[in-house]
Amino acid sequence: MRLPFTRPACRAPPSRVASVAGMSTEVVIAPIGGVGQMLGGIFLGPAAFDPLAGYPPAAFDPPAFGFDPALDDDAPVYAGTVPGALSGTPVELFCLDIRTATAEGLGYAARRWRSTGVAHLGAAGRVVASTGQHRDTPQGAAATQLAVWFFTDNVVVAPTSPLYPLVEDIVSAVLAKGPLCEPRRRGAGTVLHYRPTDPWHPVPARAQTLMLA
Repeated sequence: MRLPFTRPACRAPPSRVASVAGMSTEVVIAPIGGVGQMLGGIFLGPAAFDPLAGYPPAAFDPPAFGFDPALDDDAPVYAGTVPGALSGTPVELFCLDIRTATAEGLGYAARRWRSTGVAHLGAAGRVVASTGQHRDTPQGAAATQLAVWFFTDNVVVAPTSPLYPLVEDIVSAVLAKGPLCEPRRRGAGTVLHYRPTDPWHPVPARAQTLMLA
């Protein structure tokens, strides 16, 4: 049964940083060294899949239901925090698009949710705003990232994975609580879009969209 995900009314998360206004580079990707794991058994669902209907049951067989390996070559996927710096202060970030990369030194600026084209940001925001106590371990950070990708990219982990019950618990809790509102000030749920140093000749041409935790 589909949960009434539009209720209860969402609430903005606690603020930690300044106003959303402005488009200057605010967050820079720090040397890669986040908390997380390299994982196999990660699958990307078809466009018709509805993550708001709940996490697939433990007997679910991803390939049998049209789910493909998350990466084309079936390579392991890093799931966990992406380290960044906001005005020199370390921050934790999570990826919103599993098939796009980022790199050390790339700059990011805040972007309004409606202009990102990313699905279910209210649910992803609820994930990062609700899992702070779990993100200090590789397993907890990986489960948080997988829950974010479940909502934004239709990503599931194989039921045989030890992370399956952790991700399923996070998703169920988020669906029970309802979505987070877009934060009015910088904080958990703020979306960050790649801002190249030279917008006319960007290197790289694109980079993953991120969410501030």
